[in-house]
Amino acid sequence: MQFFLRNSDFTGLNVTIPYKKDVMPFLDEVDDLARRLGSVNTIVKRSDGTLYGDNTDIDGFTWLLERNGGIEKGQKALVLGSGGASLTVQAVLEKKGAECVVVSRNGENNYVNYHKHADATLLVNASPVGMYPNNVECLIDLSLLPNLKCVVRYGVGVDNVDIPAATRHGVAVCNVPDYSVHEVAAHAFAMMLALTRKLKLMEYINILKEI
Repeated sequence: MQFFLRNSDFTGLNVTIPYKKDVMPFLDEVDDLARRLGSVNTIVKRSDGTLYGDNTDIDGFTWLLERNGGIEKGQKALVLGSGGASLTVQAVLEKKGAECVVVSRNGENNYVNYHKHADATLLVNASPVGMYPNNVECLIDLSLLPNLKCVVRYGVGVDNVDIPAATRHGVAVCNVPDYSVHEVAAHAFAMMLALTRKLKLMEYINILKEI
C-alpha cells in the first residue's frame, strides 16, 4: 500500500473499505476530523508530492440522511458494522442526538440479539455483509424491528437487509443509486470544490508562515 501511494501517478483518489483506516499511517497530513474519526476516504497528492487525507463521507451521509427525513433527537438507530464507514455514520447520528447502537458479528450487540432494540426507527447498513462474493447474505429480519421508518444502505453490502421485506413492512429504503446521476454528481462536486478550496487555503497559510 505504501509503495502504491508513493509511486503511483495520481492527483487524488477515493478510498473504500477495508482500507479507510489502513491508509492513515502512510499520509503526511490528515484532516483533524478525519483523524478523530480514524477514517480517511479521500487522498490528495499535493504539488510537492505530499499526501493529504480527508473524510468527505460525513458530508455524504449527512446529505443522504437529511434527504430521507433525518432522525429526531433521542430516537434509536441501529448501525450494522464497526469499520471506517460505521465510524462516520456514528459521528453524524451522535451529533444529531440519536441513540446509536452498533451491531457487529462479535460485538455485544450482534446479529443474534439485535432484535432487543426493536424500538429502533432507523437502520443503517455500514458493513461489508452482502458484498461480493456473498451477495445474497442477509442477516437482518425486519419483522423483528417493527418501529423502523427508514433503512439506509450506505454504499456497501446492499443485501444485508431484505429490501422486499422492507417494502412489505412499509419501511422506506434509501441508497445513493436511488438518486439521479445529476443530483449525486452535483453534491459530490460541491464537496470536492470545498476540499480543493480548503487545501489551497492551507497552502497559502504555509507560504505565509515561511515568509
